[in-house]
Amino acid sequence: MGNWLKGILILALLAIFASFVWPFNANKRSAEMGATIQDNLNSNGFDFAKVNMSGNVARLSGTAPNEAASIAATDLAANTKCEACEGKKTWHKVVSDLDYSKIATASPYIFNAVKSDAGAIVLDGYVRNDAEKARVLREAENLFPGKVTDRTIKIAAGEPNASWGDIVSSNLKELSMLDRGQFNISDKVVSLSGYVGDEDVKAGVDATLANLPNGYKGSSDVAVPQAIMEEMPAQAAVATCQTLLDGLKGANKINFELNKAGIKGESSFNLLNALGAAAKAPECAGARINVVGHTDSGGSDAYNQGLSERRAASVVAYLVQEQDIDITRISAEGKGETSPIADNATATGRAANRRIEFIVTQAQ
Repeated sequence: MGNWLKGILILALLAIFASFVWPFNANKRSAEMGATIQDNLNSNGFDFAKVNMSGNVARLSGTAPNEAASIAATDLAANTKCEACEGKKTWHKVVSDLDYSKIATASPYIFNAVKSDAGAIVLDGYVRNDAEKARVLREAENLFPGKVTDRTIKIAAGEPNASWGDIVSSNLKELSMLDRGQFNISDKVVSLSGYVGDEDVKAGVDATLANLPNGYKGSSDVAVPQAIMEEMPAQAAVATCQTLLDGLKGANKINFELNKAGIKGESSFNLLNALGAAAKAPECAGARINVVGHTDSGGSDAYNQGLSERRAASVVAYLVQEQDIDITRISAEGKGETSPIADNATATGRAANRRIEFIVTQAQ
């Protein structure tokens, strides 16, 4: 009787022990399987798919660029073998919650970046998924700390191939070395323009654009200041051009999102389109236009300075990209709250102080 009781006790203890050990081993095995599937997806270009393991079920979530990519990612996950299992077999099930129906295909597939001489940069265009968007913004922030404006970066299918994102990254680096400039890529056509005071930097940029991956065509239009000066007309009707821009702008304002640099409102874009057309008119030929941003006194000096620079850079970016204003003819500057034209003690005064000015000078 005593031995029988001892046996029962041992079995009970083993059952209790197993109740703790088995779930631990199962959870560990499940986590290892999930990590293996995720690594396999990432290494094969399906990083849009995220894996969540629950027992032997691997659930995929995320946004695929298209139906074919969704199916391929699901098949790859289903056929991934458990590296930690005996025989390295597949023992899991895959449930796909990947979404691709909401992604439109963009054509042409473009990306633009405009850098002002204040060091601010404005980005817009397409990327294939949220991860690539985060990557681009992270790289831009590293290159232009505190001076990045995401104008309209959108998620869309249609990226030509895997080299496209790397070309965007490399040209952001090249753009950071220019005093002022713009980078554009449309499908497989790449261009970089602007100016820089160092001939060696110009040569490096030219070399980068001349040695793009197979299938891509690049052009560089980077000049040094002296070359720009020699190309500009010696005389410009500065007063006439200033009067033309002032007359168009009048009391109209360019409006921005609250505490941001994003331009908003149809009236703002209509005004910028009119100003852009005027800047290309004969009266302004050869003139240099400086876009100056101002804020009210709300916020710290440093915050207002940065906001004014980013807003001026957004205006320059729009005029360069949408109105084809030569980047060598236009610049951006921020003055923060240092040049008020009204009393910041009143709402009306603060609204007047939040403004964009266009200052015309003769190209030297």
